[in-house]
Amino acid sequence: MYNLLKNERLKLYKKTSTWVTLGVTMGLTLLLVLITSAFTTMDFGFSMSYEDYCRDQVSSLSAMLQDPEYSEDEDFREYYIGMVTNYRVFQYILDNNLAEGDWRIDLADTAFRLSVEAELADPESVGPGEIERMLAEAARWTHMLAKGDWRAYAGEMIEDPPGENLEEKEVYSRIFRMYLEMDIEPVSTKWDYSYEIDLNFDNLLNPGAGKNWKASAVNAIGENELSLLRGEQAFSMSGTVYWTGTPLSDADRTALAQKNRELEVRLRQDIPPVEINSFYGLLETTSQVSLLSLAALLIAAVIIAGEFTAGTVKLLLIVPHRRARVFWAKTLAAVEFAVAAELVFLVISMVICGVTSLFAGAGAMQVTTLFGNTVTMPYMLYFLGKYLIMMLPTLAMVCAGVMFSALLRSSVSATVLSLVMMFGGDIVLRILMVLKSFFGYIPGVKFLIFANLDLSVYFSSPLTASLPSELLIYDSSMTLGFSAAVLAVYMAIFLLIAHDSFVRRDVK
Repeated sequence: MYNLLKNERLKLYKKTSTWVTLGVTMGLTLLLVLITSAFTTMDFGFSMSYEDYCRDQVSSLSAMLQDPEYSEDEDFREYYIGMVTNYRVFQYILDNNLAEGDWRIDLADTAFRLSVEAELADPESVGPGEIERMLAEAARWTHMLAKGDWRAYAGEMIEDPPGENLEEKEVYSRIFRMYLEMDIEPVSTKWDYSYEIDLNFDNLLNPGAGKNWKASAVNAIGENELSLLRGEQAFSMSGTVYWTGTPLSDADRTALAQKNRELEVRLRQDIPPVEINSFYGLLETTSQVSLLSLAALLIAAVIIAGEFTAGTVKLLLIVPHRRARVFWAKTLAAVEFAVAAELVFLVISMVICGVTSLFAGAGAMQVTTLFGNTVTMPYMLYFLGKYLIMMLPTLAMVCAGVMFSALLRSSVSATVLSLVMMFGGDIVLRILMVLKSFFGYIPGVKFLIFANLDLSVYFSSPLTASLPSELLIYDSSMTLGFSAAVLAVYMAIFLLIAHDSFVRRDVK
């Protein structure tokens, strides 16, 4: 067996086509890595500062408020109240030189909205004493705003928390207690007012990492607890929570509870998330742009069919070895090529990302869940384990290529069908995702190989952390273990079919 495998290696690596395929895909992949690294670390240098942005908003809102269509038309009443409130908030930010994300922005929004609603309220259409109540409430928050003490603000929110019912009020009280107990200054959740959060590349991809990650973690815990309480999926975009109306599945509930445990461990052990432009941040980003699975698939598609196309299959089979041994030698050679190519790419990516980031944050730690337990480990160990798991789809496609190669016995046909499967599968899955939004889940789709090829959705990522599960995976009941098991079953089926075709079919 060893001699057969050695012979297959020699044949594989002596072919010019092997090195051309590997060189082209590796070259394109490294080009993408360089572009991604440069783009991630680039300072876009937005000319408008946060102060200029606020001044621009004040000027725009001031002009709009002069339009009688908004102030006099009852249909625009709520919109007009919002414009007046926003105008006063932006003016307050400028007058007090507040930075983006300052906790006082939320307080100013609450106080100004109450006072504007009281000013514009029709005494005849509101209940007795309602205007006085709103003015008194606005005065209370304005006094708190003048004090500028976030601890007093947090204490007030503990005593009188927002929320639609007692359970939600308890969640808000717990969150503000966390702020006090951990001495974490809150951040504004009114991200619509934050120019930098919306436009800065780092914060957009990794909210809170470069600003106040602890406050962001506390906010995330609160959002997750509210989602569990309401039994409804939600996602956060630019600091605003959107409720999707989709009920939480058991898997969703487990994932949210797991995420909260991880966040609490981060807070207790002071483990910040990696910055997007750090060593590991760049590695996480660039590891998703590899084209080497394409090279591995092309090699696998011709490793058996190439013998038939070249007319050398009969010479191959006259050797004193059973066909089964020949088949497994070829399969192992294809798998070995795929694994070696991915490992070489990993090493080169580490060098490029390390040089680009100057190995910033190379000693970072990661908090994750293993076998139901929340654990802390070096980020390098976590990344390497994740990278190995992410090779499963590549190996599954290699097995599919070997199957097509053995079944079709034509290099061209096997290559074309392998490419159709690789790229067509993603199209099929997108169509199914669209159909799901109209007709609901289609039974059995989660067992298709196409629905399980992207394992990155099961890992925390700056690109996916804020998206709801229904936008990432077809069925929210799917897990990493489920997808890995499905891929393993498909790999076994592909190899069984390929083995049977190569061993039992006659060679003409």
